[in-house]
Amino acid sequence: MPNWLNNDPNALWQDKIPLIQVDDPVLGGMGGPVNIPHQALADRTAHLKREVDGLKEGLVVTQEHVFELENRPAPECSSDPLPENIVLRDAAGRAQIITPAANDDICNKKYVDDAIGGISGADVTKAYVDSHIDADNAHGATSLATASRLVIRDANGRAQVATPSAAADIATKGYVDSVTNTNSGTISNFAASFVCA
Repeated sequence: MPNWLNNDPNALWQDKIPLIQVDDPVLGGMGGPVNIPHQALADRTAHLKREVDGLKEGLVVTQEHVFELENRPAPECSSDPLPENIVLRDAAGRAQIITPAANDDICNKKYVDDAIGGISGADVTKAYVDSHIDADNAHGATSLATASRLVIRDANGRAQVATPSAAADIATKGYVDSVTNTNSGTISNFAASFVCA
């Protein structure tokens, strides 16, 4: 007769553990009243072990698995500017993007270079930007009334424009002076009408 409890690999979970009663005969052995509670506990343990072993089989990760996962590119990945692909950096750590179309699109180097006039990235330093901000002729700006040029104030804080022709045009001092000189009598008479006696 075996001196250990039955370790059934197919044991089921026992919801209740029998309690030895006062009038139960103290009989041992397999199926003996004294061993029934112990066997129920052993069945529970066997059941739990089987469940845990099943979980472990799905969780076993070896160093080889990790290496394979780390070095295997995800599906549909590329460093080339391909549509509907996940961006994957190349061996140099770079990835390409097509020329942007919308304001929120990522820019590529060519777009930026074209936007700043072909200046190389190495030249775009803080000193370069500061000198560009402080320049008195940035993008050909001038304080003279020159067509199709940006306006920049001169050393005295002034800038010139051409004589206005449309109502929304900027007025020059000369234009304002000529209008007020021509109508000076009318303006004086108009102002005088508001003077209280």
